[in-house]
Amino acid sequence: MTILFFVLCILLMSCGNEKNSSEIKTPKKEYSVLKTMSEEQSMIKYKKTYWMKFTQSKQCTNASCDMSWKDALNACPSGWHLPDQYEWEMFIGEKYPQRDSLNIEGFPFSNLFFWTSSYRVSTKKDEVFVPLFVQFFSSINSNLMNSPSKILCAKDEDNEKSYFKKNENFFYGIADLELNQPSCIDGNIYLDYSSEILLICDDNGLKSLEKKLKVISDTVDSPIDSVVSKIKFLPPCSVGMKNHTFMLGDFRMFTCTDYGWKSVGILKQEDVIRTDIRDKNVDYKVVRVDSVEWIAENLNRTVPGSACYENKKENCLKYGRLYNSNVEGLCPNGWRLPRRRDWVALFSRFGLNGAYIRSKEDWFLDFRENKDVGLSVYPAGYYDGNFTDFSMKTGWWSYDDENVLYAVLFDGERFSHNYSVEKNKYYVRCLRVVN
Repeated sequence: MTILFFVLCILLMSCGNEKNSSEIKTPKKEYSVLKTMSEEQSMIKYKKTYWMKFTQSKQCTNASCDMSWKDALNACPSGWHLPDQYEWEMFIGEKYPQRDSLNIEGFPFSNLFFWTSSYRVSTKKDEVFVPLFVQFFSSINSNLMNSPSKILCAKDEDNEKSYFKKNENFFYGIADLELNQPSCIDGNIYLDYSSEILLICDDNGLKSLEKKLKVISDTVDSPIDSVVSKIKFLPPCSVGMKNHTFMLGDFRMFTCTDYGWKSVGILKQEDVIRTDIRDKNVDYKVVRVDSVEWIAENLNRTVPGSACYENKKENCLKYGRLYNSNVEGLCPNGWRLPRRRDWVALFSRFGLNGAYIRSKEDWFLDFRENKDVGLSVYPAGYYDGNFTDFSMKTGWWSYDDENVLYAVLFDGERFSHNYSVEKNKYYVRCLRVVN
């Protein structure tokens, strides 16, 4: 199964590297400034997208036309839309790597804040969703819904013809009907994440259509761009999401087309194959997940510097040994330490659901769900100067995308990582890719 990971790099570490400023070259002039449309509007074109600034509209609260996110969502004229975070990232990243010099005929971008149409799930109990804004000298950030910011409107030559096509079995974004959140785009269909009832945005308020979303139950074998654990975390089907396919933790798949998420089926699950290998007179269980074989136990090979948890031999027999950072060559011949992308692929394969990975015993937390496919990850702790986190967490030596040795940690529900590992000891699991 081919999985393209669009979002999941946040599981273990941030993605990408910033280029040294000396390596950045001044971009070619790929934009044109168009004649002013009116005294209230001015416009530039970059590639196939027009960007228009509003200086006056009925939603403006002051002369500089700052407005709330609620007003900004519906401020753009017919045929135009409020750009999402991905449009902004492309616009800034591709066009203006040297942002401090950006000031083009009525477009004084520097140091200004602009609303996007994107929003994310909030951690606050009384605020389910938080809108995102862009600042040129910063990045995409969250903001309070009523904090005033400026807007630009965008129009794409190819996309705008079908923009926000209405279909009651599509939905543009996720919402909470009870709290009437988030602020919405008039005429768009939303989905209440708790009941999965379709909603319509009318006069910036959400109203039930009294219809549940129709979900296709056929199994499909299709590439995936990203995985989210619950439908609540599905981003809005805005311009930047076009033709992207997301999988949920229950393996339902949705594709963003015509600015609406549409159910496309249930991901076809390949059988997990179990076998075993023998290394240094020790037998290990092996689990094959798609094209990757994982040793389904922590290694228990005695080498200088290794230890059993709390120096108890019985812990080595059940949980394997803890090793210092000198792990080169520990894996059996033909096997290797996992890389960040291997953990991401494994977790994504099971819908970001730790129940498929964790063991059925020894966890302090009472996990009600357990679907262990044979990987049987025990909460065996680790060593950071003291033996710690037994029954709560475990960790393995791994490599990140830059081939730097670090630790990948698992708490039964999610993964994290640690680079401060000089004096630490972690477990070792090995894998190999098979045809």
